Formats: sequence, C-alpha cells, structure tokens
Amino acid sequence: FCLIAVRLMARVQFVQFTEYVCHQLDSIIEDTPADSIQPEEESLPSKIGAKLRKIREITQGAAERSEHLKENVQELVSDISHQLKTPLSNIKMAAETLDDESMDRERRQFFVSGLKTQVGKLEFLIEAMMKISRLENGTIAPKPELSAVYELLQNAIEAVRQAAAKKHIKITSSESDLQLYFDMRWTAEALFNILDNAVKYMPDGGSITISACPMALYTRIEISDTGIGILPEHLNDIFKRFYRENRMRQTGGVGVGLYLTREIISRQGGYITAQSCVDKGTTISVYLQNDKTANVPDL
Repeated sequence: FCLIAVRLMARVQFVQFTEYVCHQLDSIIEDTPADSIQPEEESLPSKIGAKLRKIREITQGAAERSEHLKENVQELVSDISHQLKTPLSNIKMAAETLDDESMDRERRQFFVSGLKTQVGKLEFLIEAMMKISRLENGTIAPKPELSAVYELLQNAIEAVRQAAAKKHIKITSSESDLQLYFDMRWTAEALFNILDNAVKYMPDGGSITISACPMALYTRIEISDTGIGILPEHLNDIFKRFYRENRMRQTGGVGVGLYLTREIISRQGGYITAQSCVDKGTTISVYLQNDKTANVPDL
C-alpha cells in the first residue's frame, strides 16, 4: 500500500510539474506573464524551472532589443528623408533652371556653384550617416590603446586650421604629456567635430582654447570658444541627431557632428557636457577614462 501511495504521489508531482513546464513554455511563446512558482531549490524541477525562467529573460531581452532596433531604424529613415529633402529640391530647381539656353554665363555659373554646394552637402550627410550607422550597429567600434593626448589635440586642430585661418580665429592648446587609453582616429574626429562647429558658428576674429585636466577617474578635455553661444533652452538638445538652432540654419552643416562625437566618446566609456552663455561663447567638455580596465557601457 505504501509503495502504491508513493507512486501515486510521484505521479501527481510529475503531472503538476509537467503542467508547470508547459505553462512556462506557453508564456514564453505567447509573451504573457508566467507564474513565479518556486519548487525546492535542489530538486530537478527547480533546476529546470530556473532554466526556463532564464530562457524567458533571454527571449524577452531579445524582443526588447529588436523593438528598440526597429524604432531606431524608423527614426533614422525619417531623419534621412527629412535631411535629403532640402538639398535634393535645390538640386532639382537648379538643374531645371540650367535648361534655359538663353541664360547668361554669370547666372549659369551661379547655379552651377549652387549645385556643387548641395552635392557637397549630400556627400557629407551620407558619409556622416554611414559612420553613425556603423557605430550604432557595431560594424565598427573604437579600439582604445595607450595614446598621447597632445598628439590627439594636434590632430584635431590641424583638421580645422585652414578654416580657422580664413576667419582669423586663433586656436590655443595647452601642452600636455598625458597618455590615456582611447582610439586615436575616432577620438580625433570627435574633437574635430567640436572644433568645426566652433569655427563654423563663430564671428571672424574669435578664439578657441583647448586644455586637458586629469581627474581621479577621467581626464577632462575642455574646448572653449568665443562664439555666439547657445540658448539655455537648447543646450540639452545639441547632441541630438540632426539638431540645429533656427538661428544657425543659414550656416552650412546638417547637425550630425556633435551627435557623432557623443557616440564616439560614450562608446569608449567617456561622456560629454556643455556650458554656454549667449553672445559670449560655449565650453564643451569631453571626459575620457584614465584606465582602460574601466567599464565601457553596453550601448
């Protein structure tokens, strides 16, 4: 009799556990809440249950990442469509105007120059979006290695020196013998984007000052300019993709430089901040990690 009772009890427990497993699998398949049944910790059912819960967590995480990626793609397509609309419309208008055979040479040259400008803008936009896309999907990633901060600053400055000279803008950089772990190529591009913005939106005869200050966990690279500044209500938006203040829309650019900079810096475990005073200037601070073993966020 005892043996029969034990067998019946075992059968009941097996049926209950089978139902529990089926319920958990159904909840994973249908993406519905599952009961948090906690069998005895060392029993086989508890171990299987734990594995099922882990599978559920993995599938939920994958679904969330997939949805997030889908939203990013939709946003990116919308952004690109919006950014391409203006230059393509200008190109179309110029091309149609150039069909006029009676147009004089001077006016024709004016529209040809406009075409070149708009094509250049498209080329820049496409190149920037390719870089952003590759960074965001992980096709390419910064590879930090021990590098000299002074060389980094000089590389970024050299890339804007000619544009700055045309506007008589003075760029001053402090001497530094610091060495940090960062990707030289990508980080130089990140700093170039900041300098390029400073030069682009600064009146002639301004100045840019660059300094590097070591801290406990980070080294702060500060880029200060004497430009037009940023309105307080827009300061938190300048690192968004394609963001531009209305008063800057007459100046060349598409609003991806600072977004790309933030992506590059954050993917190396750093971060970026901004302070500004209208008509006095802006300071962009880039924080790079001092230690290569520091945690890099999973973006």
